[in-house]
Amino acid sequence: YALAITNSALWIGTGGEGVWHIKDRQISRDSTYAISNPSMIKRLLTDSSGRVWAATENGLLRQNTEGAWVKVTTTGLPSQTITQLAEAIPGEIWVGTSAGLALRKGTDFEAFPPMLNLPISALHADRNHILWAGSGDTLFRLSSTGVESLALNEGTIGAITDDTAGNIWVGTSNGLVRLHPGAITTFGKYEGLASDAPLSALARSSG
Repeated sequence: YALAITNSALWIGTGGEGVWHIKDRQISRDSTYAISNPSMIKRLLTDSSGRVWAATENGLLRQNTEGAWVKVTTTGLPSQTITQLAEAIPGEIWVGTSAGLALRKGTDFEAFPPMLNLPISALHADRNHILWAGSGDTLFRLSSTGVESLALNEGTIGAITDDTAGNIWVGTSNGLVRLHPGAITTFGKYEGLASDAPLSALARSSG
């Protein structure tokens, strides 16, 4: 359901079966991730230090320096239902929830007022450290100059990524949208996708 890549493995977050990883062409469950409380993993994030974070319906977890999963304090979040994660610059962790966006400050979080009460369905930091967020059918761009919004009118936004050519790719319930300066293109089953509603998006190392 959720994907993340580290130097050694592809990580997979599931809807109740914990975290799995593919390493050396072998898939196995991460035994350090407790599944006694089988909440859905909404998003995985590999931070700049190489540790993986997991956003779940019941809170936030991350790997410690030994690779074991630990709970993260969520004081200050607009909601405990965490939907998305992104790291805009090294150490700057943003969390999307069912009731808004927040930035990690020390061990706590600080809500982002311009997007308070908006359910965050997608979150991504691009190569230029610009943060992109999806809520409903609207795409938000957060930068040092402020917040911009664009109504795509292509259904609910569920995934965002970027490539080396500067394109922003947005997965929606109606297909895949490519944003490039001066043009917006939509891709779906007709263009070769397996589904008109992509749930996750990752860029390959080649861009």
